[in-house]
Amino acid sequence: MKLPNLSFLKKYDASLTYSYAYGAFVTFELIEHRAQDVIVILVDESFTYQEKFFDLKNLCTKHHIPIVIDQKMISKLRNKDNCFVIGVFKKTTYELTEGNHIILENITDYGQLGTIIRGMNGFNFKQLILLNCEIDYFHPHVIRASMGSFFHVKIKTYPSIESYKQNFSKQNLFACHPHGKLKLKEVDPTIMPITLWFSNHLPCNEASIQIFQNLDLENNANILFFHFFEK
Repeated sequence: MKLPNLSFLKKYDASLTYSYAYGAFVTFELIEHRAQDVIVILVDESFTYQEKFFDLKNLCTKHHIPIVIDQKMISKLRNKDNCFVIGVFKKTTYELTEGNHIILENITDYGQLGTIIRGMNGFNFKQLILLNCEIDYFHPHVIRASMGSFFHVKIKTYPSIESYKQNFSKQNLFACHPHGKLKLKEVDPTIMPITLWFSNHLPCNEASIQIFQNLDLENNANILFFHFFEK
C-alpha cells in the first residue's frame, strides 16, 4: 500500500475538511464504524510494542487503511502527551432518516455535547439534530468526550424547529424543559418515532416533558434516554 503524503496535516481548525480521533480506543471506534471516512492512522513508535498495535494494524489491513508510524507528526498534532494513536478522517455528514431523534438547541460546550452523544449511543438513540447552533461538532474534543460514540451517531444542523418539522412532520415531538406540562411517568415509553427536544424555552404549542431543574443537561438527558430505551 502506498503511504500518503502527510505534509498537509495541520493542528485542528474548524475550517479543515478533516478531523482527528485522539487515542487508540476512539480510533478503533472510528475504523469499525466509519472506515470509509478514514484518511490515515498515525501511530507513535512507542505504541508499536503494545499488543493493541497488532490489532490496529490488522484492522487497518482489513479495511485497506494506511497506517503510518510517525512520532514527529504525532507530537505535532496530538493534544496530550499520552496520546499515541491518531485517526485522521474526512468530515462527512450523513442524512437523517425517520426514527427516534434528539434535538439539542443552542449547545455551546464541546465536552457536554460529547457526553450527551455517549449517552445517546448507550441508549440506542442514533440521530442528533443541533438546532440554532454554531458549535463545531467535528471538534476532536467532542469526539474524545463521546468516547468514540460520535461514530455511531448521525448529526445534522437545522436553523429552526420549523425547518426540522418540514422534513420530519410525523415525529412525536416533545420539548424537554423544567416547566414541562407532563411528568415523565405520564409519557408512554413505546411512542415511536419520538423526538426529544432539549430547549432553552418552552414552546406553548407543543407537548412538553418536565425535567429536573437541579440537574445538568447530561443527567436529564440520560434519564429520558433510559425511559424510552427499547428494553
